[in-house]
Amino acid sequence: MNEPNPVQLEVEALCGELIDGHITNEQRQRLEKLVQSDTVAKRTYIEFFNLHAALYRYNSTHVALPNTPNQASGDAGSPILGFLGDVFRQGTDFLSRSFVLTLLVAIGLPGLVLLIFVLDMSRQVVVPAPEPHVAVAPVHVTPAPATVARITNLHRCVWKEGSTQATVGAKLSTGQTLELKEGLVELAFADGAKVILRGPATFDTINVKRGFLHVGSLVANVPKGAEGFAVATPTAEMIDLGTEFGVSVDAAGVCEAHVFAGQIEVGVHESEKDAPGEFEFLTVGQGTRIEKTEAGAVRTETIVSAPRNFVRRIAPDTIAGLPEPTVVFRHQGDRDPTTEGWEHYLQKDISIPVTNVNASPTPKDQAPAWFLNDSSKEIGIHYRKTRLPRSLVDEAKEKGWVMRARVKVAGRDSAGKLLAFYSYWLKGCKWALRIGVGKDGNQCLTLDGKSSLGENRTVDLPNSRDAYVDYEVRYYPETHDADVYVNGKLLATGYYMPCRLGAMLHFGTFQEYECEASFARIEWGIIRQD
Repeated sequence: MNEPNPVQLEVEALCGELIDGHITNEQRQRLEKLVQSDTVAKRTYIEFFNLHAALYRYNSTHVALPNTPNQASGDAGSPILGFLGDVFRQGTDFLSRSFVLTLLVAIGLPGLVLLIFVLDMSRQVVVPAPEPHVAVAPVHVTPAPATVARITNLHRCVWKEGSTQATVGAKLSTGQTLELKEGLVELAFADGAKVILRGPATFDTINVKRGFLHVGSLVANVPKGAEGFAVATPTAEMIDLGTEFGVSVDAAGVCEAHVFAGQIEVGVHESEKDAPGEFEFLTVGQGTRIEKTEAGAVRTETIVSAPRNFVRRIAPDTIAGLPEPTVVFRHQGDRDPTTEGWEHYLQKDISIPVTNVNASPTPKDQAPAWFLNDSSKEIGIHYRKTRLPRSLVDEAKEKGWVMRARVKVAGRDSAGKLLAFYSYWLKGCKWALRIGVGKDGNQCLTLDGKSSLGENRTVDLPNSRDAYVDYEVRYYPETHDADVYVNGKLLATGYYMPCRLGAMLHFGTFQEYECEASFARIEWGIIRQD
């Protein structure tokens, strides 16, 4: 018999302490060091938790079943017989060890002598006949489902008709299914992992360390102490080693895994019914795409991790409580922007008549604002700041930034047209608030690029006709995208658009449409919390 590897034994013991909740900080650090540095330790760690999950599923599947008639002894497919067989084999192996046999002899021999003596004495005692036995039907008691996770946050959720209508604080039990048509759901698993599910999606909570994503996308954040959390899909299984990663499954069954921090293992199924086969390690910046070929084989492809394709947090519904930026550039009220350091720029080389640009208060509400009246339909009036200091750009990318605009627009024959804009450009991306007028005269906002609303989406803004609207964009360095707020309410998350130009701020009107745009406030600042 092969002697067990000492490293394997140590990892198994430490994993046992982790499962029982008795592990110390020193033991946890030792386990992390072994798993990260030793291949045998890493394999043992994964096999241990796979076995733990399998036993958990077996227990939850078979223990609560009602009593059934005895099956034929030849029924090799019986799970109960299989289980008893495993117990018998393990017991035989245990008893075959020399120290166990010695111990049993030492303890059991006196007991055996005593038992023989008692049996001998019992022969001399008259035992009354037993009363007739009355058979009592067994009472089946179904244990309450185990709580494996809780819902900790929701954002604009639309649930599939007839499915669970979950609320914040709701408990999710073993095998429960969430069917989300739209929106975001944050789940906190009992073992410490957090998952943000993005609709449309269908997701099962299997146990405290495992979920199953049928379709949709999610991001799993697994802190220290919760390592081993797994996300299964129809074609693969992702096992965490203490990290943050994203998983998506599209309608065609194509699965992708993206690593944002730490390391995961990806096991590919040979078929939908198979357990994961050989595992592949992925680290920060790496990803994999897994799909079935027409012949039914499974094909994998290495890809670059794309954090922007996932929602990694649920932003608050209002701006209240968020840190205020240190304003670096601004335009305020009816002052000429050129006196505040903004450069006057035309889309075309045309001189603007004085009547087309003035700093007068708008006629209706008398609010001080820089008023752009483009009646030519062919100019487009811009104010911009270029050559932004490199130090400011770098600091904003590191700490985050905020840009704000208070704008009112009106236009003739302009329903659905873009009339005014305010944007911040950075090499690689830009964020633009493109403002127009809808068919009912209310303002509408177009987000060019990707966001939680979809791609290149236009949103109507009720009760905004002939009124100022406050827009805000907040950039987050950890995800390299932004949240968009309108009048203090969250409109979209994960917003960005690819672009090649360098750092630049600008605002103004579009050419081609006769419009009036009043800019009461323009701000851009850095989130300095230190």
